[in-house]
Amino acid sequence: MAFLIEGLHLDENLSLDMFYPESFRTLDKLIIVPEEDLVVVKEAWSGKKCDTFFNLHTLERIDPFKRYNQENGKAFLERIDDLTVVTTVNVERDTMAEYLLGAVFKNDQQIFKITGVRYSPLPTKSTYQKYLDVQSGLIVAQNSRENFFKEFTSSSFTEKVSKIRGIFRTNFRANCEIGYYPPEYIFPQELFDILDQDGEFRKALMEVLILEEGSTHEAAAVVFDDLIKHYLKES
Repeated sequence: MAFLIEGLHLDENLSLDMFYPESFRTLDKLIIVPEEDLVVVKEAWSGKKCDTFFNLHTLERIDPFKRYNQENGKAFLERIDDLTVVTTVNVERDTMAEYLLGAVFKNDQQIFKITGVRYSPLPTKSTYQKYLDVQSGLIVAQNSRENFFKEFTSSSFTEKVSKIRGIFRTNFRANCEIGYYPPEYIFPQELFDILDQDGEFRKALMEVLILEEGSTHEAAAVVFDDLIKHYLKES
């Protein structure tokens, strides 16, 4: 919990150094929320985030338990076209930190969820806007994969080997050589599914694994079989 330093004039411009933290905590950020008549002092405590609230006009500290009872579980509901957007406030009892749990439903099925801090010094987006951002990202990623596939299928076999080897070096060698070795670090499942539609893909993949046996430290045929089993099981 944070405290306001005594003897300060209320007409001074608010700043973080006007407050001091509880023992074993450190001050982190000061956020002013005029539309809610709030001052939020954020602290760090053993790796956790903590929130303390003050009235903006009086600078009186708001009782944390009263705040908890008032805000925890509060839900905001929006209906946008055929979607239902629900944003719920979650308050942690030990830190009083407040988070927003967002969810989007379509035909009574949850199709999106996200968690974020309730108050931030940066502009915050609504649950619906975050949903739209993710959907836009998925469309871009899908278009990128489809464009890559068109380019891949029109390439010569040697070029296909080169493209797959480039992916291998970016994903496998960047991740697996530091201790990770799940097959999905070579291809995202979605990329494997689309590339596997090309008749030469598996042959080109095998060629790459032969060239990279020094990196995998296993026979190419063994790695190839493990990869194919993995991706077919996931699809």
